[in-house]
Amino acid sequence: MAKGVKILERKLSDIEKQLSGFIAFVDTFVEDDKEVLSFKLSQFDRLNAKYESVKEEIFIYLSDGEFQNFDGKITTCNEHIEKLEVRLKSLNLKYSKNNNETGSNAVSNVIKPCFRLPELSLPQFNGDIETWFIFKEQFKEIIENCGLNDKQKLQYLQSCLIGIAKHVQTVDDTYDSLFLALEQRFENKRLIINKHINALLMLKYEKFRDDSNVELRNLVDTCTKHLRALKLLNIEHNTFSELLLIQLVMQVLDTETKRLFEMTLESTDIPKWDDFLAFLNKRCLFLENLPSAGTKGKQNFKDSPRHKSFILHTDANVDKKCKLCSLNHDLYNCDKFKNMPVRERYNIVKSLNLCLKCLKPNHKVSQCRSKHICFCKKNHNQLLHFVNVKNQEMQNFESSQPDTRRQDDVIEPICFQNSSIKNNQNKTDRNSFDFPSAQNNIVQGQVSGVNMSISASQKHKNDIILSTCIIYVENSVGEKVPLRVLADSGSQVSLLRSSTADFLNLRKLKTDMSVSGLGGSNVNIKSKIKGVISNGSGSYKRVVDFHVVPKITNMIPVNSFDISHIVFPSNVHLADPTFNISNSTDALLSADIFFDILKDGKYKLDNGNLILQNTEFGYIISGNTSRF
Repeated sequence: MAKGVKILERKLSDIEKQLSGFIAFVDTFVEDDKEVLSFKLSQFDRLNAKYESVKEEIFIYLSDGEFQNFDGKITTCNEHIEKLEVRLKSLNLKYSKNNNETGSNAVSNVIKPCFRLPELSLPQFNGDIETWFIFKEQFKEIIENCGLNDKQKLQYLQSCLIGIAKHVQTVDDTYDSLFLALEQRFENKRLIINKHINALLMLKYEKFRDDSNVELRNLVDTCTKHLRALKLLNIEHNTFSELLLIQLVMQVLDTETKRLFEMTLESTDIPKWDDFLAFLNKRCLFLENLPSAGTKGKQNFKDSPRHKSFILHTDANVDKKCKLCSLNHDLYNCDKFKNMPVRERYNIVKSLNLCLKCLKPNHKVSQCRSKHICFCKKNHNQLLHFVNVKNQEMQNFESSQPDTRRQDDVIEPICFQNSSIKNNQNKTDRNSFDFPSAQNNIVQGQVSGVNMSISASQKHKNDIILSTCIIYVENSVGEKVPLRVLADSGSQVSLLRSSTADFLNLRKLKTDMSVSGLGGSNVNIKSKIKGVISNGSGSYKRVVDFHVVPKITNMIPVNSFDISHIVFPSNVHLADPTFNISNSTDALLSADIFFDILKDGKYKLDNGNLILQNTEFGYIISGNTSRF
């Protein structure tokens, strides 16, 4: 902090010198100086704004001991600025009045009310690559036009980085070096373009309610946001892309809005996107000016207790501010809340008197209208799910783990609802699907018959560790649900367990395909869903076609094993912290996704028996269990 104190001392000394110059100007003012008076006044306003900024930095960043060295200087500067402001404005008013009396038409000298606008806050960047280009443009526009030196720019840039972006490392401690490192890490133009295009393509799956001005406005804003981002990347839309966009949005709109748009077309020519957007904005304004549904029907159910309670319940949920961090989202979408241990989440919900089911205020579980319950079928939110049943193997291994995390600290995927390991777990299941995977050949060896699984036989002493990770999939109401998945570099399709698909409650699309596994076994797939997968930080997001099957595999790994002797690098965040605990999986990610999530970073541990590979979800693990 000593370095920062010196910078603030220099800034304040420079301001004191400039104030001395203004004092000398006012003390020696003569009538001939009136020509530069308005210029001096504008200079003084800029200096005053600069002083307020430096003073705010001193108040925020310095400790009480360090502040004592600045206290006297600040008091002196405040007095000088107050006196100078009065004298300069008095002189300016005096000579402006004289000019008006002599018939001067120079309106530039007429004094105008001076309003001090609030200081601009610098944009922040959290590591989301979708917002990188917007942050880059805004930050460079503000900072690089202020005449700051390299150290000052570096300090401002570091203060704007939050989340994973804050941990980006550089070779040199310079502004240019840090900005270059950020560009190399987050300026993946092709990936960013794909994300925005995928977001636009997903519009056709939006649920749109008739005559909803809020949903229509959100639809317009979403389109505008992604198109503006693509324009920043020099991707301009043409006639063909405009027609595709219009068709995508038209699929979501209600019948009345579609009909009204068709009525605006006066010829058979292809409509333009700008005209379509203008129509949607007018439609939004029209719907906003209409009475709300509650107002229209108010007189019809005025005396109905049932409707009264419904209205009160609805009004209570208008405030969308998070009860924990005060940001504009629901508690179940709060990253700070989701990263807490389950017991801590439960205590917070109880202390805030929130519903244990929907995590919202002003009602109890018995009065809750939410249809969503925990995957364990109990009447509470899945974020408050405790794992009470633990098998003996899991208890032994948890007590010997190198880290100090409790089981409650690990986010539980849906598959962990059946965490107890049964005696017959290693028997092949006729509902398990043998997907076409290169890993099958390695693990299974020679197999006969049609009932096969990706799991190795229990007779094999050295089991192969298959790469699992915890991902998040958005359900029908936009909540992120953790799933335990198998990342398979040899599978041609992504699969989802039917029970998990039912829990997510996403729209199922019809399909008709047959997928073959080892030994020629076939599984007919009749449905699929489109799911949005992401990692915990939200820095990775992708739309995936999941084909729904009764079951993916048997237990992975086949047998739980002890990892207490393994020392993991301190910077390693495991994609699946429970990779050594035998359990089922919710889904399988195909080869195209497997190679898309790979990142730089690889370790070999335990004399090469374990291989750690970095991905968007953390480090996945592969190897064999010969030493466990």
